[in-house]
Amino acid sequence: MTTIQRIAALTDYGAGGNPAGVVIGDVLPDVEQMQRIAAEVGFSETAFAAPQGAAGKPVITRLRPRFHSADMRRSP
Repeated sequence: MTTIQRIAALTDYGAGGNPAGVVIGDVLPDVEQMQRIAAEVGFSETAFAAPQGAAGKPVITRLRPRFHSADMRRSP
């Protein structure tokens, strides 16, 4: 399952601030899919996150983020 959200960071009221897309899924998409999704979201940056852990062992509290702009990947 994948959830795509559009958020406004650095604001108390959900308006203004720094808009960004946030995509949370069961696995990280490949680079081409991240590029396409980031372009569809339409903001300068989109964060991608998926659980990280050993196969078959659910991990609830740890996510592996990847940031992707419509132009290039930005990973921490």
